[in-house]
Amino acid sequence: MIKVLHVVGRMHYGGTETLIMNLYRHIDRERLQFDFLVYYANPGGYDDEIRQLGGNVYVIEKTLNPIKYLYKLAAFFSMHHEYDFVHVHILWLAWIYFPFAWKYKLKKIAHLHSDKIGKTGISLWMRRIFEKISIVNADVIFSCSKKAALCHKLDRRKTYLLKNGIDGKRFYYDYTIRKEVRAELKIGQKKVILCTARFDTNKNHTFLIDIMEKIVQKDKYTILVLIGEGPLEEDIRKKVRNLELESYVIFLGGRNDVARLLQSADAYVMPSFHEGLGIAYIESQAAGVKTFASDEAYTSEAHISDLLLHKSLGDGAKEWADWILTNISYERKNMEKELVMSGFEIIGTANALQSFYLKEKPIDDLFELALL
Repeated sequence: MIKVLHVVGRMHYGGTETLIMNLYRHIDRERLQFDFLVYYANPGGYDDEIRQLGGNVYVIEKTLNPIKYLYKLAAFFSMHHEYDFVHVHILWLAWIYFPFAWKYKLKKIAHLHSDKIGKTGISLWMRRIFEKISIVNADVIFSCSKKAALCHKLDRRKTYLLKNGIDGKRFYYDYTIRKEVRAELKIGQKKVILCTARFDTNKNHTFLIDIMEKIVQKDKYTILVLIGEGPLEEDIRKKVRNLELESYVIFLGGRNDVARLLQSADAYVMPSFHEGLGIAYIESQAAGVKTFASDEAYTSEAHISDLLLHKSLGDGAKEWADWILTNISYERKNMEKELVMSGFEIIGTANALQSFYLKEKPIDDLFELALL
């Protein structure tokens, strides 16, 4: 059996983590198994499912003392010789794990999930240096999009596109589920704008609430449903209270039933400052939901249908509100054909990655180079 150690912060409900779980659910687990090394002590929402699928979750909590962390890593790898691959999902941190992979002759994979590093000042320059070290030492690099690969100046000789596949059958439009979810949320016939995103600076919830304020001024039968957790959640709740929008904004917290909740939506809005790809855009289109993205976060790879629209953040909240209200009425349809044609159906992605891990085919036969 081939075993892969995935390194990620925490296996909770996020874009990267959901992709990994989608892959894990669709591989042949009698021939290939995933384990996870995380550096946050808090349990992740996917931990129980990982164990049910036969995997392990190991925690080596990050510390301000790098020597102590490296000592713990050395102890871990000295005890675990069962892996064939180390697949690191935080590009700039991969350099920490690769020396141990090299020592024990494991294949080193770095995976880029964003087109930005997200830090400024000294921290930015340190991360860029660490990222370069990771790129040089990786055997293979996967990138979520061509845009991300170009922004990070990845090595064109060993960087391949790995599409953020989703399990389409969980997302395709179902009117019965739409009625059930709307009944549970007690929203009646109101128009629903939905956003699934971690509450952090990049996702730009502040601007989203500004948009909602303008929408409510024109249409009081529209509500905003927010799914996610994060450090800025209380700030956003406070802004909602200050603008007296409590009756128009619903906070659902972290959820593992996003596919079901999307059935209730009339619009998906996520005005991010940047996205490596934006798997949420793929999910919302697969559910047949009109999707509103920022020019700044838009990538052509995510454009799998005419449901994805994009606009500059510089146009302001009022123009965004008018734009959304103008486009929110349309006929929902099944998007299976569009998803399969786009290559974002998870089965294809999982089969390709499995063949790579099992060395059934050369990597150039399985994945497209990200930079030509």
